[in-house]
Amino acid sequence: RMKDVSGGKRLPPKWINIPAAADQTTGLMAAGCDALTVIELTTVAPFADKVLSADESKRFENMSDRRRRSFLAARLACKRLSRILSGNDTETDPRDITTVYADKPSPCCPLTDGRSAYACSVSHDDRFAVAVACTGRVGVDVEKMSERVLKSQSFFMSAQEEALGRESRLGEIETSVRIWSIKEAVTKALDITLTDAWHRVQVRSVGSAESRFQIDDQDPCTAVHAAVGQHVFTLVCRL
Repeated sequence: RMKDVSGGKRLPPKWINIPAAADQTTGLMAAGCDALTVIELTTVAPFADKVLSADESKRFENMSDRRRRSFLAARLACKRLSRILSGNDTETDPRDITTVYADKPSPCCPLTDGRSAYACSVSHDDRFAVAVACTGRVGVDVEKMSERVLKSQSFFMSAQEEALGRESRLGEIETSVRIWSIKEAVTKALDITLTDAWHRVQVRSVGSAESRFQIDDQDPCTAVHAAVGQHVFTLVCRL
């Protein structure tokens, strides 16, 4: 609910109302996830931490101011997913929706009646927080375009993937960011380390809206991308 995010006093950012952005979000949904929420960090009000549950507040209190903002936005996004998946529940107190586990760092988006029916994944960069839910394994990532990705290609890209970057019509930066983002998303979906994903995931083709990859040389999988400005969202699900 916008009320959860900003007390109902702020309007959504302009990009939400741009048809192209709406089409991109639809594309992500069509990829197979059950619900998706994106929050722009600057829309989160200073008092939004009042909606945190007791367990969420404990983590929040020990964080730096910078980390707090992204953590809070991710919690709000997960609470929104819980409401959507619970039939657009607008009655449950947000403090009764806990989106963190007590014994592990992974996010969760329980139904508002407490049942756990969906896998959940979150990501954030310096502008957005995104959360997705799915009945199967799911991973999401958001990255800001930057030429810095070119300096670390040898760590996370194979020789074949580096060739994809050089030959892609998207350009080397956009292609490399998508490859990095795919491996980040798979890390979350499979609950493996990023280093494992760098070696186990091989990206075979990269497109603006869709890419193909393999895990351990198994059947090819699809990653779906959406872009807002200089930010790229990547979703992998039902792996």
